[in-house]
Amino acid sequence: MTEYVTVSGLDPLLFGDGKPFHDKAGALSARTLPLPLPGTLSGMLRSRKGNEEGWDWEEDGPQKALEARVAGPILLRDKKALFPAPADIFFYKDQDEKQIPVPLRPGRVSGGGCNLPTGLLPIAVTHAVKSESGFDYWLKDDL
Repeated sequence: MTEYVTVSGLDPLLFGDGKPFHDKAGALSARTLPLPLPGTLSGMLRSRKGNEEGWDWEEDGPQKALEARVAGPILLRDKKALFPAPADIFFYKDQDEKQIPVPLRPGRVSGGGCNLPTGLLPIAVTHAVKSESGFDYWLKDDL
């Protein structure tokens, strides 16, 4: 039986990357991952299911949790799926403030070199423009 679970934050959600907080400069601020790590999400959902079904966590509950299959997450915005943006494209704004996609393609290095294995070329821009930020995820309709 497939069950879909929606996780919505009542307050801002903070997903840690496992780095501990220290009293050193730069280590006191909390930084969040854009999505929880798969193990974090799986553990939360398995614990929820086990608590709802009354699993005995001292006996066979941990084994039942390991047997519960979990897939996802799928990020949603306004009930539409978001997917990670392709890594071989970026956007810039033209004179009319229109967002224009620019593909990244393998290209030759002029006036320099690289240490890639023979046959591989570095990624190069097809237009010399400054990229815009904020395109980490795309709505399914944007694809």
